[in-house]
Amino acid sequence: MAALRPHVKSLQEAGVDLAVVGSGAPNFVAGFRKKVGLEIPVYCDEKLESYRLLGMRRGLKTIVHPGLLWKGAIAILHCNYQGSTKGEPLQQGGAIVVRPDGEMTYQYLSRYPGDHAKTEKMIQAALRAK
Repeated sequence: MAALRPHVKSLQEAGVDLAVVGSGAPNFVAGFRKKVGLEIPVYCDEKLESYRLLGMRRGLKTIVHPGLLWKGAIAILHCNYQGSTKGEPLQQGGAIVVRPDGEMTYQYLSRYPGDHAKTEKMIQAALRAK
């Protein structure tokens, strides 16, 4: 979200609707919104059904990955601290773009914590999909 934050307003002005699906409980939404500083819809999927349907990775293997050390170091250098985990710590996320007709036109599945979709690719996919 930190990388996408500067682009949210221009995406919304271009007609792109944004939303977040988290694995935490609904009582964590206010804290998340305050931390990221965005007023976009936030949905909670504590049962991880959407994650399973999308084939997102989950398990101990996902947090024991060499890329995690590199991404963690970069995040610290950019002052992007995750803080305590409020949802399922072994569940990895990703990014998807869905057209108004329901067709998914972009999907990125994170392999480990800190493995995020390239911001520019997400933005381009979202602008093409509207």
